[in-house]
Amino acid sequence: MNEYYTLFLVGFLSDLGLNYLSRLEYSPEEITSLREYFDYEGIISAAVKAGITTLICGRVSNMIAPDSLFYKAVSGYSVGYVADWIIYKCNVFGEKLNEYYESAGVGFWGGAAIAFAVVSTEFIKSTNVN
Repeated sequence: MNEYYTLFLVGFLSDLGLNYLSRLEYSPEEITSLREYFDYEGIISAAVKAGITTLICGRVSNMIAPDSLFYKAVSGYSVGYVADWIIYKCNVFGEKLNEYYESAGVGFWGGAAIAFAVVSTEFIKSTNVN
């Protein structure tokens, strides 16, 4: 599977999962605080934006990381952390995410999301049989 497509798909599907979890009453506050953003953006629009963000950050991460899963994960986390700060400070996705950032903080979860996407993509690439 194409790496670009895989990065996009991991971000897209992860966002759909977060959207679903944000509507469950037993989800943590950090997750439920995303509900306002999802309601405003819509399911598909929010997932596409997450997919594109994941694709861009994942590609930047892979360009600067050596061919080692550990370094790709560290690079993914670093790029995601910085991207999360930029998204927050520049209101890239609007003010509807402010409640989320107040609850979850800025940086950590953005870094974790991109590291997850990069590692998942590497795993999918390694299991892809041609």
